[in-house]
Amino acid sequence: MIENPVRTTSRWVVARARDVLIDHSAVSRVARFLRRKNIRIPVWSQSFHLTQASDTIKLRYIFVLDSLNFCFWSRGQKWSVPGPRNRLSGYMALAWQLKNFFKDNPNVDFRQLQTLSYRAFRSILGGSGELHFLRERHRILTRVSKYLVRHFDGDPSRLLRAGKRRAEKLVPLLAAIPSFDDTTKLAGRKVHFYKRAQILVGDIWGAFGGRGIGRIDNIGYLTAFADYKIPQILRDLGILRYSPKLAATVGRRDMIAQGSPWETEIRASTIVGVEELKDALHREGASLPSLQLDWYLWITSKSRKKMLPHNLTKTVYY
Repeated sequence: MIENPVRTTSRWVVARARDVLIDHSAVSRVARFLRRKNIRIPVWSQSFHLTQASDTIKLRYIFVLDSLNFCFWSRGQKWSVPGPRNRLSGYMALAWQLKNFFKDNPNVDFRQLQTLSYRAFRSILGGSGELHFLRERHRILTRVSKYLVRHFDGDPSRLLRAGKRRAEKLVPLLAAIPSFDDTTKLAGRKVHFYKRAQILVGDIWGAFGGRGIGRIDNIGYLTAFADYKIPQILRDLGILRYSPKLAATVGRRDMIAQGSPWETEIRASTIVGVEELKDALHREGASLPSLQLDWYLWITSKSRKKMLPHNLTKTVYY
């Protein structure tokens, strides 16, 4: 079986980490609690995602969504949009706005998106509040669109076929797309995270229920998706522990640089922490792949009223 470099390089980082610790006793405790709670395996949400559309349109929607799926935090007023019942913020706001765009423009394709103006892009997102990297998001969307047109005739299903519908082949293909190559270096060694490449594979699988155009084999190849919300809840659960200096920096909401040792340790420990929790749940008799455990933790983090703060890192990768 091909090993995921996200797992192997994250384990290498964790073995050498100085400021982030995985508490193994907390992993076991949380696994027992979740098993008693009889957690429901989450599915791809239909409340704010585009679901009532052709396979072709849904696939375009998911590619655009995960091209722009990063950096939703704000020190001020978070970016938000009017939703079906109340205002939506962050990822859910993005998913909702793109859902409306593709419903209103079902024939739009990547040949058109590669020349989308910044003004038109701004009108698609709309909303109010602070959203980082607006111009960079526009640039990423047009570059991704050009890449798909150049290499796959603008048809994402061709990329899926090129990856033979296997997760271990699709992730490297996606990581070759501009802005999806989510890697860093620590002590001279390359460390892989591939957050958006992996989450795109997972979203395609989830959106189509793993069937038809969304059939992707070996989904267990995927790890958790190293962002800022998953380490936040892992820390809140006691699974991740930060050194006093790192904890104070996060607590003050000071910026942590992308690619810094601290950020690399947080992301790698997130990957390994979820892997250990998954294995502990399996020993308790509850088996689910890493991506669904990630979904569960992310959804739970959104519903918890008060948690320890998350790290602030300006990045286009998560």
